[in-house]
Amino acid sequence: MCRTLGVVMLLVAPMGGVSPEYKVDFPSLERAFSAYIQHPGLSTAQEVERLLPPGSADRHVGVFDVAAAERIFAQLEALETLTKRAQPDAVDVAFALISISDGIYTEELLTMIAGSMDAEPAVFLQALKKHRDRLFATCELATDTGLDYVDDPRGELKLLEQRLKKIERVNKPELEEGKRCVLKSLRGTVNAMRAQLK
Repeated sequence: MCRTLGVVMLLVAPMGGVSPEYKVDFPSLERAFSAYIQHPGLSTAQEVERLLPPGSADRHVGVFDVAAAERIFAQLEALETLTKRAQPDAVDVAFALISISDGIYTEELLTMIAGSMDAEPAVFLQALKKHRDRLFATCELATDTGLDYVDDPRGELKLLEQRLKKIERVNKPELEEGKRCVLKSLRGTVNAMRAQLK
């Protein structure tokens, strides 16, 4: 049971409303993303975020550089390694890249972001708070398990139960609102899956 597809279909706008469309400076973005991958850190991540603000990229022919986007997404494996460690700047970069992603790349990025919760749930909650004006930055993202569990609903349930316990243990007042929202989403999904698997 793949949670990503449900998230992609249901959550197509940021919580703040309609998102602006903008033209991406792809040469600068390629340089910035390569610099981030080579030297991951706050300053290199901020440059990627600056070039991909909340909103969506103008995808008109002649404006959107498909080849440049493909070259960026060819480096996602390196970004995934960092998000699995719940490196906050990596999660920020993953959120930013959603502005230029489509289809399978969006699914990969969402799974990376949700997976950061498995290493450090507070990083995930902080990212949801920081990126609330970006596409897909909603509490339901916590239920995204990617494609690894398509044929393993019991394994997926176990992972979501683990996430639920981890989020419950987060004790940071500034993240309380997001924590409540994520807990509600996780509990709803876990309870529904338990009922189905009886």
